[in-house]
Amino acid sequence: MKINTMDSNNLKTLINELKSRVNISSAARFFIKNICQLNNWVYGEFWLPDKDNTFMIWSGCWSKDEDYFEKFSKFSLMHKFSKGVGLIGKIWEEKNLIWINDLFSDSNFLRTEIAIKSRLNSAIGIPILNEEKVLLLLCFFLNNLSSNDQENAKAIFSHSEEIGEILAKLD
Repeated sequence: MKINTMDSNNLKTLINELKSRVNISSAARFFIKNICQLNNWVYGEFWLPDKDNTFMIWSGCWSKDEDYFEKFSKFSLMHKFSKGVGLIGKIWEEKNLIWINDLFSDSNFLRTEIAIKSRLNSAIGIPILNEEKVLLLLCFFLNNLSSNDQENAKAIFSHSEEIGEILAKLD
């Protein structure tokens, strides 16, 4: 499958492709890779709740340059977030799409120093829901957030329940 730009048909095709994945992790890796490529977003990561549903745990990523973002990924891997704490915890608690135009001026973003070193300026967080439960969180990082990026994030979030229903059947 080769899709070059994100539109509603391409997003639907991508969502349908999730059905062929073996588990949530492989589906999330596939999804973030393709969403990043379609939107020209430089880095995407996904977070899954731990077995007790107490913390969100960093569970994987995709980037255009794995070597360049290796430190950011390793730093993120060492952290976990409870509801309401940091960007990840805020998305989890609110169960809503959140974006940050300027990571450096947002006091709730707790990975600012490593983001600065990685030249990441903006973030988009999207919860994937199933029956009002957050199955996973997708977090995308960009150099600069545009209105087009915001519209594409809204389009992805509008399919959150549909994606969640597919993912719930995988695990």
